[in-house]
Amino acid sequence: MRLGQFAKLRIVRLWPLIIAGLALGAFYLAVKDHLRPGEAVGASYIATAFAFGLILFPLNTVVGTQGYPLDPPCWSLFFEVAANGLYALLCRLRLISQAVLVTIIACSLLGLIAESRFKVWDSPLNVPNRLALFLSFLEGFSRVGFGFFVGVLLYRHRNNKVLLRIPALHPGIASVLLLALFAAPPFSTNAYDLVVGALVLPSIVAASVHYQPRGRGDTLCRFSGWLSYPLYVVHYPLLFSIAGVAKIIGGSGRMPVALIQAVSILSCLVFAFFIGKFYDEPAREWLGKVVRARFSGLHVPGG
Repeated sequence: MRLGQFAKLRIVRLWPLIIAGLALGAFYLAVKDHLRPGEAVGASYIATAFAFGLILFPLNTVVGTQGYPLDPPCWSLFFEVAANGLYALLCRLRLISQAVLVTIIACSLLGLIAESRFKVWDSPLNVPNRLALFLSFLEGFSRVGFGFFVGVLLYRHRNNKVLLRIPALHPGIASVLLLALFAAPPFSTNAYDLVVGALVLPSIVAASVHYQPRGRGDTLCRFSGWLSYPLYVVHYPLLFSIAGVAKIIGGSGRMPVALIQAVSILSCLVFAFFIGKFYDEPAREWLGKVVRARFSGLHVPGG
């Protein structure tokens, strides 16, 4: 397809929920301005942040210290869109060869090693804001360049004899492995992040490729995949809102952390389902007709 058509499909798939996440973040800040005037950021700031968020451009290029104050996941969505654009361009120019893929992955891995070994991306705490922003972007491009194009490489070679010999990994076991990785004591250290991101996670993906769930397991996997994007986009502003409500309800006393966590998880899951089913799907169908692009993305299984 042409680049324009590909761009339309990406807009139809991604932007309705991006708008929803920004709207939730703007609503949260507006309510906070009303309830806590001493911490108010102002309507003009919220409007500017919303406008910048619509084009996924970091606000701290012109004002403030946060790039995406209304919905922080827009930071990674910017790099996801950039990776999609590069991939589409390389495909269109017929330059997406094995050598090009390996080169992109290798350069991105060098960036990840630099982040881990020399703590290059941690230096923004001690440098001017503009340089901090530049280093943050280098970090983002290294991460998405490695993960996205390793995924492309694995997909291309999914029927390779070597990959076919890897025992198929059950989704339940993969989920337990992921939880264990993120709960391990060294989690969040630079060296641990590098090993997990560059070796362990791609191995889990490679081992999961050929597992075909059946029956209820298949339905659950499809539903989880459908839910993942709305959950990712809206969870941050929802967590901000729940934390604010907990402060108001709790007053001077402290609410149990376990209760707040349980309410947060349940609220995010339920809200993500409703916004995905009753807002995102109809919005994508309508937007697809407007820009003359076919419907993009999955419907909720059974819906």
